[in-house]
Amino acid sequence: LRVFFESPADLENRVNEDGYAALEEFVTKVLGELPEDIELEVKFGHPVDDVVRVAHFDEMIEIVVAGTTGHSRLHNAIFGSTVGRIIRECDKPVMVVPVGVKDEPVRTILVPADMSGCSARALHSAAALGKASGARVLAFSAIATPPITPYYPVAPPPNPNLMDNITTKRTEQIQKAVDALHADAVIEVIPTENVVSIEDAIFEKADKYGADLICMGTHGRTGVERAILGSTAERVIRSTKLPVLIIP
Repeated sequence: LRVFFESPADLENRVNEDGYAALEEFVTKVLGELPEDIELEVKFGHPVDDVVRVAHFDEMIEIVVAGTTGHSRLHNAIFGSTVGRIIRECDKPVMVVPVGVKDEPVRTILVPADMSGCSARALHSAAALGKASGARVLAFSAIATPPITPYYPVAPPPNPNLMDNITTKRTEQIQKAVDALHADAVIEVIPTENVVSIEDAIFEKADKYGADLICMGTHGRTGVERAILGSTAERVIRSTKLPVLIIP
C-alpha cells in the first residue's frame, strides 16, 4: 500500500490548489483574461450542496448562473442533473445557460405566467431586467386543455365559449399584474391561449417573437411530488436552446 498524502488535510489542500489552478485557467481561456472584479473560490465537497449553501448564506449573492452539460432527455429524466437540483433547492434566482448560447445582448424576454406567486416575482424580475437593459418583455400565459384519461374515456371536449372566457380572464389578470408593477411601458401582454402542451406553447412563442431569454417562476415542489410530476420550468430547461432565468 502506497500512501501519497500524509493526512486527509494534505489531500484536501492539494485538491484545492489544483482546482484553483484549473478554474483560473478556465476563466482566463473563456474571457481572454482574468478580470479584477471576478473572485475565484474552490470548495471541497458536493457541488450542489456547496452552491446552495453559499447562495443562501451570502447576502451579496443575488443570482446563481449555471451551465447545462447537454445530457440527453432520457438521462435527465432518470437521473436528474446538477442544474436540476440547484433549481429545486436554491432560494436565489438561477440562470441556466445551455451549451452553444451565443454571447449577444438580450433584446427580447419571454415570461410564461400562470398568476401564481412565483410568476408574479418572475414578472417583477423581468420588468427590472427590461428597464435596465432596454430589452422587450413579453408576458404570455397558456391554459392546457385537460387530457382525456382512462377514467373519463368519453368526456366531451371543453366548451369553446367557456375556454374563451377563461383565456380572456387570464389575459386581463396578467395585464392587471403588469399595471400594478407600473411596467406597462416595458411589458407587453400576449393574449392567453388554450393549448395542448404548455411547454410547446412556450417554445412556439419564443421562436415567433425571437426571444433571447425565458424568465419564469418555479413552484418549488419537493420530494416525491417533484420526482413524479417534475415541473414546467425543468421540462423547458431540458428542451430549450435559450438561457432560462428561474425565479423561486
